[in-house]
Amino acid sequence: MKKLFIAALAISAMVACSKDDAPTLDSNHKSITISITNMASTTKAVTSPSPESSYQCASIEDLMIVFCDNQGNQVDGGAFELKQGTKVGGTYTFHGLPETVTQFFVIGSDNGYLTATPTSVAAAQKLWDDSPTTQIGAEVGDIIVFGVSSTFEYEGDCTDPVDSDVKYPLFSASTTVKPNVARVEISSISCIDLGAREYDGNPSTVGFDKLTFKKIMLGTMEQALSNVLNATNPVSTVTTTPEADNNKVWSWNFAGGAVTTYPLSITMDATSTTTAYPNPEHTITTTTYNEGTTPLENFEKGHIYKMAVEFSEDDLLNEDNLICINVTVTIADWIIHNIKPEFGK
Repeated sequence: MKKLFIAALAISAMVACSKDDAPTLDSNHKSITISITNMASTTKAVTSPSPESSYQCASIEDLMIVFCDNQGNQVDGGAFELKQGTKVGGTYTFHGLPETVTQFFVIGSDNGYLTATPTSVAAAQKLWDDSPTTQIGAEVGDIIVFGVSSTFEYEGDCTDPVDSDVKYPLFSASTTVKPNVARVEISSISCIDLGAREYDGNPSTVGFDKLTFKKIMLGTMEQALSNVLNATNPVSTVTTTPEADNNKVWSWNFAGGAVTTYPLSITMDATSTTTAYPNPEHTITTTTYNEGTTPLENFEKGHIYKMAVEFSEDDLLNEDNLICINVTVTIADWIIHNIKPEFGK
């Protein structure tokens, strides 16, 4: 494949294309210039977080481009690895492709998740369509990205870069590679005042000094937890993370949709060394997400929603146990939302 790639592919800077070239026209083959663009950027897992401000959804070196005929099947010699060492966004020209090429697709993942390249548009489309259920717990860099196009514009003729006596009809096309999932990441869970009632010196107030987490859910997607928070005296914020090195997140990749379908809930046992509670289990649940002061209506594909969960003892005792989510948005290749939870408001 690599020998064929070297002979057949030259990036646009090396192409000598002109409508006035004199060499013999080979109308049984064609040259195609492809522009690949990025985005403006399933049940559960502990995974690596996306970068704080941006995450390019794929690198050129992790993509495959496959040229197909009218039935959407790969033509002979029509699959190429894009190994240019640059990020998505470049323009690439392929020479001497069969005249039967009428469409192409691009597929891959940033970490090289795909071990075999599909050989038809339908097979590639299915991998991408299924990704919300097959890649629920995938690392962000493993998530499949995909783009397809059957729109070709005639640009004139182009001289073969190897044999200057031959020229081909030159066409141009473009596609956007993108993920088919929305992603939620939770980096930590904190209680800002655990032990405040236990250590206030007032025997009439009863509080907690230990939280044992049992599960965290996004909609119906559940992750079991066993993390424990112990109060400090004097009281201070105590935090738990997926792993001790703080370099992982609880995450979900899913199809997206109305936020009302995906409330976030955390269930825990809240206990005290001085008081026995007959029913120590508490669950805090969000029914509203806000972007600034605007209610968020949908989790969108191609968006990453990041949050660090923070609550107080009052939130545990709040009868409604509701969380209000304020969202700060920064734009990246994946569109990343930094979410600040506020409880009981």
